[in-house]
Amino acid sequence: MSFGWLLVVGATLEVATGTIVPPLFDYDNLTQCREHYFSEAVFCYVKVITKADDPFRSIHDHKGTRLVQQFRRNLLEHAICVQDCEQEVVRLSYEEQERLYYDEFPIEFRHMYNTLHWDDELQPYLQNYSKLINICVNHRLERRYNLTYHGYSKIEYCLSNAPAPGDETFSSILTSLESSEFPRLSVPDILKITLFTIVLTFSVTLLVANLCDIFGVNRSNTIVSSFSIRRNWNKLTEESTSDIYLDFAYIDGLRVVINFFILYGHCMMVPLNLPVENPEDAEACTIEVGSRYGTAIFAFAVQIFFTISGLLLMVNFLRDVHRHPKLEPGYFRTKIINRLIRLLPVYYFFLLVATVEAILPGVELGPLGYQVLVREQHICRNNWWINVLMINNLPFYDTQCMMHAWYLGADLQLFLLGVLILWMIWKFPDSVMGLFWALVMISIAVPVGILYHFGLESVMTSRHSESPFLFMYDPWLREIYQPSYNNINSLVGGMIAGYLYHLSRHGKLNLDESWFYYLMWGFSIPAFILSVLPINLFFVFDIPRWSILLHFVLFRNMIVAMVCLGYIKCFRSPKGWIRRLLSTRIMTTMGKLCYSSYVIHVLVIRYLINLSPKMLHFSNEEVTTLTATTVGLSYVVSVPVYLCIEQPVGSVLKAWLIRSKSGKPV
Repeated sequence: MSFGWLLVVGATLEVATGTIVPPLFDYDNLTQCREHYFSEAVFCYVKVITKADDPFRSIHDHKGTRLVQQFRRNLLEHAICVQDCEQEVVRLSYEEQERLYYDEFPIEFRHMYNTLHWDDELQPYLQNYSKLINICVNHRLERRYNLTYHGYSKIEYCLSNAPAPGDETFSSILTSLESSEFPRLSVPDILKITLFTIVLTFSVTLLVANLCDIFGVNRSNTIVSSFSIRRNWNKLTEESTSDIYLDFAYIDGLRVVINFFILYGHCMMVPLNLPVENPEDAEACTIEVGSRYGTAIFAFAVQIFFTISGLLLMVNFLRDVHRHPKLEPGYFRTKIINRLIRLLPVYYFFLLVATVEAILPGVELGPLGYQVLVREQHICRNNWWINVLMINNLPFYDTQCMMHAWYLGADLQLFLLGVLILWMIWKFPDSVMGLFWALVMISIAVPVGILYHFGLESVMTSRHSESPFLFMYDPWLREIYQPSYNNINSLVGGMIAGYLYHLSRHGKLNLDESWFYYLMWGFSIPAFILSVLPINLFFVFDIPRWSILLHFVLFRNMIVAMVCLGYIKCFRSPKGWIRRLLSTRIMTTMGKLCYSSYVIHVLVIRYLINLSPKMLHFSNEEVTTLTATTVGLSYVVSVPVYLCIEQPVGSVLKAWLIRSKSGKPV
């Protein structure tokens, strides 16, 4: 299904519907602005709102249920060299300037990011340049496109050649620290010093530990053994020989495939979310039938990941109970600690990087640097605590830092719920079936109730009214897609598959004699097809609300049923060539790198886009190149991250937090 989507989308990327006038994105040349005006250069990113008739409304402006995807024609984005504008406006008479100035008016839709995150930096530019830019933009719209209407221009952010807070070099900071007067460090300075200190500490520890390992000095020491690159490489490439691993080795390969699918989807969204030279092509691609199906199906990827979590959680738990029915004290606490150790070190490290990513040594902001680096940096400095607490997937907070990290918060929350379910199964083993049925009913009812309350569509869509904000404020993503409580069905489905695996493996269940098992197979396939086929109808017609709710139930749950039935089919039948391929050493090794590559890949995309000397161009070749580069660099970078951060820090924390509590020597 995913491969078919890649072909369909690739075939539609080149379709155009005609040039949009005035252009939705109009950018001055940042390099020329810097070179011509040196330290005086100021480059501002501006949203221009007009009162032009806008037939392309989002679902929030539309009274029916039909989904509308096109760009707003009354919202333009300009990037302006202020000094060029000054030269243009100074030639105009006072009367002409007053005619071109347009007062602010009420705007009923979201048109820009919340600038409170960088308000202190923005205020001087607002005071000095707001009126100038307003006049300049309207003059350009008249002169270049012969428009008879004007717009109001709002400055969102400005870059300046003058050093900003936090732009000092590390050596200058050290020099100030050595001076007789204690320096007044800014927050960016503190964050950079913290990052450099962590990197230096890791570097020294790795150097000393590996020298000890090479020369055989104190190899049994926790630090030496944990930071040994040789040992960590062996862990990365080794294959387990346990019975469970032999049955589920293909899961690592499946992770790699699904991870690639997600990374491709994110690369596909880049030119849809950022200024492009040809937005008409992006719009044409989005409204193609194949793209609509592809976007809707993209939501399946994380659901599959959640089923994997539930499956492995249940399988490992039942194996432990089978070996030690009473379980050790603190068993469930240890599982939670292991999960936190697995997730947090890499995540927190790159969360810190996100707070300084635009002011690191060697980083020069390009024309799109504000969108991909600066904006994220400011948001993360304000909202970091939401990510630290792993609640960034919940819809109670306005702006997200490291938006793709919503999955990590949801995954941890579902894991905690899964541990609670395991405890209930351990405590009340005779109530397992009732518990599963109750969880299935709850997992269906909760998202349906939320969908009905907010009046949302049944599938994920790509609306260009939301794309300027990376879909950060899209109600379907925030209310349906990201919250963990709307993905309980995937977790429970995986746990049920794991439970049936255990019973089947130990001769307690014969699925060949189960009429319900064959009923599910007979029902799931046609129900899944029925849930996928009518997707395009929601973009063409106003569909009754009850039909949307029914479709939502089928669409969100039949994929889970199909995947979990697939797990059951796999452990009941010999390995075919697909599972053998997914179980090869290269796939299982890459599977161990999936977590780091997922955390890293958006940062890789941001730095790649920042290198672009101009606006992006939406095309099949550009998306393919970005995908190949992103996937390749993400996995390449994830190798040292795994060897030098993920594995060693995890080993040290497990030794100190778990073994010390058990009374064993560290």
